[in-house]
Amino acid sequence: METEMMTFGKATVPVPKIWQDNSIINFIGPPTDGVQPNFVLTVRKLPGKPKLETYGQNQKEALDNAALKELTWLEEGVVIYEKRRFYRLSYTWVNEATGPDGQVVQKKLHQDQYHLVNDFNALSITFTASAENYSNCAPLFADIVSNTTLNS
Repeated sequence: METEMMTFGKATVPVPKIWQDNSIINFIGPPTDGVQPNFVLTVRKLPGKPKLETYGQNQKEALDNAALKELTWLEEGVVIYEKRRFYRLSYTWVNEATGPDGQVVQKKLHQDQYHLVNDFNALSITFTASAENYSNCAPLFADIVSNTTLNS
């Protein structure tokens, strides 16, 4: 089977040419307020060419059905960065995790998702930080969105 070399972060792997890119890539920053600000890039091959608004609303519906604790919607809709249309979902929710000492820790998180649709491909970028620290991360996150493209 014919392959091509693809690089993801520090790894380069041979991928069969007929396989689809369904990447999930995560970048994390230094911890603040007990949370590591991060962003996740997800690339998906789509079965059709949905409208951006339809794709974004489907993502919102999936989050509504995910039973996130205390999910609160802040904003949603189309935003434009560098002449590219993204569908933005902005929300907060409370994450519960068990610490190393067995104690349950609750932390309110702020997440912004930006969805970009191009032909039969979708790129989703999910930015996460503690709700208390999100405003400090927002300029960096906006710069990342402004400089992100999706190749056909």
